[in-house]
Amino acid sequence: MFAWLQSCERSSRFRFYAVKLNDTQRAIGMVNFCNVVEKMGRLEVDFIWYQAEYQQTYVNTESVYLLLPGAFENMDYRRVEWKCGARNARSRTAALRLGFSSEGVFRKHMI
Repeated sequence: MFAWLQSCERSSRFRFYAVKLNDTQRAIGMVNFCNVVEKMGRLEVDFIWYQAEYQQTYVNTESVYLLLPGAFENMDYRRVEWKCGARNARSRTAALRLGFSSEGVFRKHMI
């Protein structure tokens, strides 16, 4: 995983953000903006990952909530997408909690 994280750091396709605890500054996860299409004013929240003890806590909600104003106000995007597997109930619930709306199911979207 360390090698993969190093490749992410060097990538121009992705914008990874480390999620750290305020009190200790200990890294506990990451969030990424990817599939950025500046011309269309859209990007996607993806590669969301947290240590097991922080999954299904306030951490994801707060982290993504803090990133969204930056995408809309500071980077001037008009659309932020959240894609997840149809069976990934935890991810779908998190997206709905943050105000994302379901736009359907992508069929045969990728190989």
